[in-house]
Amino acid sequence: MSFHNEIDGGACFKDVDFQLSTNILRAYWTTPYWRRHVLKDILWAVEIQDRNIDKWKTLTEYQHLKATSTHLHVSDLSLSAGRRYRISLKFCAGKYCFMPIQSDGVFIVPNSPKTGNLSVTANGTQIDITLDRFVDPDIESVDKARDVMSYYEWALADKFLSSHFLTDWKRLPLPTSQNDNLMLFKIDQKDSELFGKCVVLEIQGYTVTGLSSVVTTELQNSPGREKCTESLVVDAVGDQLPTNEFVNVKFEKGELIHGSRYAICIHHTQRSFEGKIQHVINQCSDGITVDLSPPLTADVWIGTTESHQSFQTSTSDLTVNWDSFTDIEKYGYAMHKTAIMYYEVVLGMVPNWKGVFVDKESGIDHYSWAIGTQVGYCDISEFNDTLEECGTTPTENPLNLTDGFAYFITVKAHNKAGLFAATSSWAFVVESSPPICGVVYDGPKGKNGTFTDIDYQDSHSTLQAHWKGFHDPHTIIVDYFVNIGSCRQCEDILQKQAVGIRNDITLTSLQLPGGVQFFVTVTACNSANLCSSTTSDGFIVDLTPPVSGKVFDGHTGTDIQYQASRNYIGCRWDGFTDPESNISNYVWRIGTQPGKDDILPATDVHNHNEAYILNYKSNSKKYLPGGVRMYCTVRAFNHAGKFVEQSSNGFVIDDSPPVFLKNLTMSPVGTIKAGTTVLTTSLKVYWSVNDNVSHIKSQHLSFSSHIGGDFNLPSIKVDGTVREHTFTNLDLHDGSYYSINIISCNSANLCTPSTLENILVDSSRPTSGTFAIDTDRAAPIKRQPEDWMTWDTFSINLSLLGFEDIHSDICTYAVNIGSSYSSNDLNWEQHKEIIVLHNTSASFNREGQVQTFKVKTQNLTEQNTVFISVAAINCVGLSSEVVHAQFILKDGGAMDIIRHCESISCAGHCVCAAKGQTCPSQQKCIDVSDKEDRKDTIHVEDYTDLQFPSSYKKISHSPINTVIAGKWFVEKLGDSIPIWYEWSVGESQYENPVGVFNSTDKVWHDAGQRNYCVFTVERENPVLTNYKTYSVFVRAWYKSNEFAVYKSAGLTIIHSHPISMETNDNKVKEVLQRNTVDVDFISKTKHLQVDWAGIFTDSSLKYNLFIRSEGHDLQTVAKGLDSSITKYNLSGLDYDVDTKYYSVVQAFNLAGLYTTAMSDGFIVDINPPTTGIVLNSFGLSKNKRPYNVSVAIFTWHGFSDIGSGIKLYEYCVLESLKEHSCDHKTIHRVGRQTRLEYEPSYELHQGSLLRGLVRARDFAGNVSPFVYSDGIIVDTTPPVQGKRVKCHQNSLSNLFFSILFKHKNESKICDDISETKWKTIGKTCVSLRKSDSTNSDTTVLHIQGSMSQDVTHIAHGKYRLTFYTSTIPSDDLKLSAVEGYVQVKEQRHVFMIYRKPSVQTYSWQKHIYFFHVFDESMLTVEVGTLSPGSAFAVNDIQFQHCSVVPITEDGSLSNVDVEIVFVHDWSSIHAEWNFTDPETEIVNYAWAIGTKQGGTELQEFVSVGKQTFASNAMLRLDHGSIVYITVIATNAIGLQSKSYSKPFLIDLTEPVCRYINDGPLLGLDLDRTSKSKLYFNWDIVDPESGVKECIWALGIFARDTSIQKYTEIRPESKNVSKLLEKVPEGSVYITVRCTNGAGLSQTCSSDGIQLITKPPSILKVKLELLTASTTKFKTRGRYHGDKTGIQVRWKGFRLDDNVRSYMIELDGSGTSILQRVNGSSTGYIYASFTNLTLDDGEYSIAVVGINNMNVQSLRVTDTFVVSTQPPFLTGIPITAIWGKGKITALWDNVFVSTIPVYYEWSVRLVEDENDFLIKWQESDETFTETLVDTSKVTGKGINVRFTVRAIAYSGLFETAFEDLLVSAD
Repeated sequence: MSFHNEIDGGACFKDVDFQLSTNILRAYWTTPYWRRHVLKDILWAVEIQDRNIDKWKTLTEYQHLKATSTHLHVSDLSLSAGRRYRISLKFCAGKYCFMPIQSDGVFIVPNSPKTGNLSVTANGTQIDITLDRFVDPDIESVDKARDVMSYYEWALADKFLSSHFLTDWKRLPLPTSQNDNLMLFKIDQKDSELFGKCVVLEIQGYTVTGLSSVVTTELQNSPGREKCTESLVVDAVGDQLPTNEFVNVKFEKGELIHGSRYAICIHHTQRSFEGKIQHVINQCSDGITVDLSPPLTADVWIGTTESHQSFQTSTSDLTVNWDSFTDIEKYGYAMHKTAIMYYEVVLGMVPNWKGVFVDKESGIDHYSWAIGTQVGYCDISEFNDTLEECGTTPTENPLNLTDGFAYFITVKAHNKAGLFAATSSWAFVVESSPPICGVVYDGPKGKNGTFTDIDYQDSHSTLQAHWKGFHDPHTIIVDYFVNIGSCRQCEDILQKQAVGIRNDITLTSLQLPGGVQFFVTVTACNSANLCSSTTSDGFIVDLTPPVSGKVFDGHTGTDIQYQASRNYIGCRWDGFTDPESNISNYVWRIGTQPGKDDILPATDVHNHNEAYILNYKSNSKKYLPGGVRMYCTVRAFNHAGKFVEQSSNGFVIDDSPPVFLKNLTMSPVGTIKAGTTVLTTSLKVYWSVNDNVSHIKSQHLSFSSHIGGDFNLPSIKVDGTVREHTFTNLDLHDGSYYSINIISCNSANLCTPSTLENILVDSSRPTSGTFAIDTDRAAPIKRQPEDWMTWDTFSINLSLLGFEDIHSDICTYAVNIGSSYSSNDLNWEQHKEIIVLHNTSASFNREGQVQTFKVKTQNLTEQNTVFISVAAINCVGLSSEVVHAQFILKDGGAMDIIRHCESISCAGHCVCAAKGQTCPSQQKCIDVSDKEDRKDTIHVEDYTDLQFPSSYKKISHSPINTVIAGKWFVEKLGDSIPIWYEWSVGESQYENPVGVFNSTDKVWHDAGQRNYCVFTVERENPVLTNYKTYSVFVRAWYKSNEFAVYKSAGLTIIHSHPISMETNDNKVKEVLQRNTVDVDFISKTKHLQVDWAGIFTDSSLKYNLFIRSEGHDLQTVAKGLDSSITKYNLSGLDYDVDTKYYSVVQAFNLAGLYTTAMSDGFIVDINPPTTGIVLNSFGLSKNKRPYNVSVAIFTWHGFSDIGSGIKLYEYCVLESLKEHSCDHKTIHRVGRQTRLEYEPSYELHQGSLLRGLVRARDFAGNVSPFVYSDGIIVDTTPPVQGKRVKCHQNSLSNLFFSILFKHKNESKICDDISETKWKTIGKTCVSLRKSDSTNSDTTVLHIQGSMSQDVTHIAHGKYRLTFYTSTIPSDDLKLSAVEGYVQVKEQRHVFMIYRKPSVQTYSWQKHIYFFHVFDESMLTVEVGTLSPGSAFAVNDIQFQHCSVVPITEDGSLSNVDVEIVFVHDWSSIHAEWNFTDPETEIVNYAWAIGTKQGGTELQEFVSVGKQTFASNAMLRLDHGSIVYITVIATNAIGLQSKSYSKPFLIDLTEPVCRYINDGPLLGLDLDRTSKSKLYFNWDIVDPESGVKECIWALGIFARDTSIQKYTEIRPESKNVSKLLEKVPEGSVYITVRCTNGAGLSQTCSSDGIQLITKPPSILKVKLELLTASTTKFKTRGRYHGDKTGIQVRWKGFRLDDNVRSYMIELDGSGTSILQRVNGSSTGYIYASFTNLTLDDGEYSIAVVGINNMNVQSLRVTDTFVVSTQPPFLTGIPITAIWGKGKITALWDNVFVSTIPVYYEWSVRLVEDENDFLIKWQESDETFTETLVDTSKVTGKGINVRFTVRAIAYSGLFETAFEDLLVSAD
């Protein structure tokens, strides 16, 4: 039974719907191969589904992913149980992204399923199961909650013994039926014996994520059977049951056989007992199996496959699998299927004390262990008993340990005698939390080491990052790991690798593509190997400067060539882009040449795209120069610091506006009188304007109403050189006044207006009236004014009535007086009509205003008749219909009008018909138009100029569709001339006027004697038809019945402008010769043509051709080109570079109307494209030829062309360095693609350089220079193994610190150590200690803090740093390890210093690190502690330059060196290797540790980046095992080389020191000698790894090296001798230290040998005489008061002198005594002279030391004086006087003594029986004054005694006194 077989491991590309992890998401996809070169970017985001509806919400922002990626791994998420998540991807081509695509989503299932009911029925061997479906407890969708289940298993178990299975677990078959909630199953259990037992059915359901739950029910037996009951006889273990019905069976040792099964049977007959019937019992237990061994373990692994994964990405779940353990069931006698009751899974640390305790007598009975905060304490967990040599805390009592605190494990071993021994572990610090993350910055550190972040960089080969703020509050950070990728936490650029303790990293030899964002992830790991990661905000590689844009003068929308202001300056720019890092800022300047700044210096304007100065004079104290072209230059910087510069095409200041040479004027077309027009649908104006500086740029015409109008025509823009314009499609109203305004602007935007005001419009004729004359009507009407309508000889007084014009009023009247109809022969001026003005103030009669005129005539006579014709002319010049009348001149001046008449002509002309009517005529009209003598007699001309100028160009087309005018001339006079004329209009195709008038209209209109006419279309009638030809018809009457009709040639009406058929394909375009493709850019070397074919469809057009530029006036190329010409050469023109020119074609129709068409422009581009950068990379050929990189991939970007743009790229490939040789691939065009793969036709040679060349060609044909890639070095070989053969002398000074602080030895220094080359850093303290444990010196440096040394004269190459450290011996040190660091340059490494328990000496550990140095003039080596309160010892620091050469082919040397360091049960493996690669850089090393060559049993391959060394301090190596190191070196191509170390034997034991002796003979030891040449011998062996090296030293104590420093000796040597030049004081000790092949050392010292050549020293000997007194007073000085004896003592003889006895001598006053005393050299030695009888006098005592060689020292002497006599009284009394409250006493002659004395005096009451002491004092004087308190003295006073005692220095004394009376004063 295995616990992993059913778990689905989940292949990488298998789509899943459910997952266990709550912190990671994965996605996989494929991109079609043919789209990968387009889809260069991928963006990803995480989405979450709504709980209730199928709607998704974006959970994270879209982030960049490398385009070549096919999978995504997102970690550090916080996913909710039961929710559904998915990955959304956007595939992008540059800045354009496709619609996102999404995965189908995955549900988060981190919890076990929820169970339901289970019921079963057993029928025979068949079991029917009804089971509620298991569901996920978190998913809200019921269907999805059921879908999470994968399968179900069943098993039968013992009801009374939980977890004791009777069957194997089996998969449930498919259900026989099911619905949404229930499933029915049938299973068959063939083992019928089981049904006699109490059995339960267990069903376990598994989710697809591997989680499970169990539901249990009792198995019901078949119908009719009784329910199962517990057996009467039960096997029992443990405590006795509370019943009398039991039996204990005891077996002897070995009687029960392991693996056998035993049962107990009970037989009992029925009987009565205490009144109860006891039934028969005859039953056996079901048996018990003897199990004397633990279960056999099986394979256990983490992960879903048996590959034993060494890492995982999910932090929320851990999958543990194992094969089933086996036990007693393997013998086949067990009752149950497995003897395994349950499994315990423990994650974490388990205390282990294997081999710590031993008891050879009674043996170990059990162990007790506890956890406490101090050694031996159990305040965290109580002591727990166990039989194992390891322990786990009880599950019911979990620990609650605090991070950062130290704890101790105490173990007690109890033997079978009840005794115990206890020991405690080192302190272990609890660390359950990873480090706290800091901040990761992209890019290098800033100035002065500041932390700054970059978002962009300009190198594709180098990547830098740095970080800060990582820390751990409980332990330290021991290592940093870095991985780099194109998405957060990705590793596609750099796989995760250790970088040591440093806060920056630099990678080189990369090929980072531009425009892609890269992220640096830093992982910090603490001492507990817990890690935290954080990622930078990313940076983008930008290898190229920005793409240049265009600079426009002025800050408005378009580029200006001119400006008016001399105080303002500004420019605008657009198109500067940088696809990689964006634009950072702009700098602008102004100068008189491109790039110069003589007008305005360079100024930063941040990221604005325009800049201007409103008041230039205030800044520069002057105005801008006029008439000088100035240029704006802009420099655009990207965020990577690169820039591009572009200048405008310049501008000129013109501060003068245009000048009108002729103001806006109305054309005579349609105009009879100035300021008026008869046109209503069109109008033509003209003007003349000029600007000599900046030309006329634009003109704007506007048409607006003034009086009576009702519309405003939008402004019309016309070309700058147009000086006339015809308005068409107007709708002007008769009687209205209009204004036309034109504004002409130059290129400086200065404008001048001109206005044509009060244009009167009237297209209607005046209404004709009649003569105001009385008539003879039945109802007479008084019309005729008095005195009017009369005549005299030379005049006629006319009165008119009814003529009017409602729009423009009547201005004049045309009067003709003749002798016949329509004649004017009676006019004052014959044949010239009379014009009279309209009187606006004329009087009115009842029918209206009456106009009266007096006109001059020829001579008139009475009774004659006259014909008078009158026409009213309005103020625009249109004439009314002519009114004819015939009058009889009466006598007296009266005039009678003829009202009844006959027709005058055959056409019915008469003077008496009603208005507009004719009279009947009997005459027959004769049309003589075709008669020869009438043909061409009259010539009719068409006019549009209604003023009918005499010199007028004949026209055939008119833009006017409301007016037809003509004038006729008599070309030749025949026999007769016309007597009057009539006019009409009609279509020219007819001989008579047809097509204008309808049947009710009057067709012929009187002209009388006029030779012109003007026809206007009335507003209610349709306008003249466009493109029809109309003529003026003239009917000339020669007789009353004879006429001829003449017509003009006709005018074709073209009222519309030419039609332009411009489309995107059919337009005005510039083309190259013999080509029809429009070009937008040309070089100056190319000839250009303008092509406008197919734009204008009218075949009768004329063309004007112009070239204009932005801001410039037109340049005339050609005018009046025939309509057949649609292509024209643009030759002889001078174009400015980078200025856009437009071809302007004006198409004029025959009516003078024009339409303008303009090309999209062209630019003269003579500048080649700006070059970019070409990158190269590698690829494998499609045929995958082994070991040969045969596809070169070249990519490029950054090429730009602001002029015509890049049209295509051209590339070639070369292998040689000769420019443009292209020896591999000739120049090929590749369109606009920026990536290509080149596969050579032959195999590339090793070490050859393959380079790609790319150039860009723009649309103008300009070609950029070739740009070379860096080149691909063809490398088909893996890295080459190298060997470090020699490390040179130490570059550091004071490596043993032996000359440090000579005057401060053993002292602690916390300030300056400048006398050495070492420098302390910060608050650092150092001190020196003597130690015999060092290899080469007795000096050990203790350091608390850090110190450094600068190393100069650094050579390029590899350096090795080695040093030794140890914990400082101390009982106060509780932690097992101290943490230190070393740092060279910016690279730091942390090391651990482990302590051996119960050892109060230094335990040295060797550390080895390697560093690569490149072109450094100086670097700093730094060493120190990581924790401020910790310290360690250090010695022998060496920093050495090492030479590296290729390894020999014979394999005698390995390029992998291994060194193993052992301290106690801790060990570390240090490996160092050397590889070289002459072609490409080695980018990664990975190393592994195994028990066989190439094996990874002890450590999987671990990447260390570019480090050439690594170490592992987490291994526990078995003594006697073999270790191999395997290293894989990978170069930039991906080729690998693998190397192996030599096998290394693990030897955990030190060499054995059998003996070490002082003396010449092996095995013989001497203690002293008198010879100066010393001999020593020893025997040190190592049976495992052998003795590899030995060193020896001499000192004055064991392990001391003060006589001779450690000196190397052959390891096989057994003896050595030394001739001492100077005999040391004391013994000489030899110390020998031998190191075995495993690097472990044993140090042995002899017991010392003494060189005795000098007497003992007395320099420090001190002799003291212990004088005595026979009285209570002590002696003073050298005076002695006892003559019977004296005591003496001394000390100070050196231990090294080995003084064993002393000779003491007493001499003086006839006495001489000598005695010998035994003693050592420690402490005081005492001696006494007794039973003497000494005379008074002076004596001396001498002491002599005698060593063990009987050599005596010099004498040490002291003297004393014996005095046995006290002082004598002289008889002179003491002088004592009382007065003034004090006693004055003098005794200088009272006593006499031979030796010095001192005194005691006192004052006492004489009569007091208690001898009351008033005062006492000791003194060396013989005089005193003392005050006495007499406040209580009464009467005469009291008697007191003043006493003096003289005491000799020998202690003897004499007394004298004096009494005196003391009274109160």
